[in-house]
Amino acid sequence: MNNQKIKETLDMGSFLKELAEEGNVKFGFAKKLGINQIKLLEIEGGRNTVSMDIENGTFTPEKLLAMEEAIKSYLRQKDIENRHQEGYQSKLKIYKEKVDRWEEEKGDDYWEERNRKWALFREKLPYNSVSKKSAKIYEKFIKLTTL
Repeated sequence: MNNQKIKETLDMGSFLKELAEEGNVKFGFAKKLGINQIKLLEIEGGRNTVSMDIENGTFTPEKLLAMEEAIKSYLRQKDIENRHQEGYQSKLKIYKEKVDRWEEEKGDDYWEERNRKWALFREKLPYNSVSKKSAKIYEKFIKLTTL
């Protein structure tokens, strides 16, 4: 393996590790607000729990985004159910504040480097072919729905 490929492999490996850390942190915040692995799995419709994906090295950017949306959906529903209770604080708001604080603590340099690694990750995996296929499907959908 040449030095460039080794560096790219290390970058992708460190990116996956950072995703796993981010998933653990955000899921940890959500657990303190009442969501568990099984409930999260039901909401996001996945086959593996967050822990399983992290342990197996299969935690991807898409799974992180799906996890975040599932957490927000769950917390939003809890807020709707409990909003009339006296003294109730929005769980979604608490979650977002914790995530924002954590992201700020990481700093701009961290997020710039993470974005660079994310771009490399997308370049190395077949995202481009997926994008092209989805563009073709979308184009057909538009043609079919605008007749």
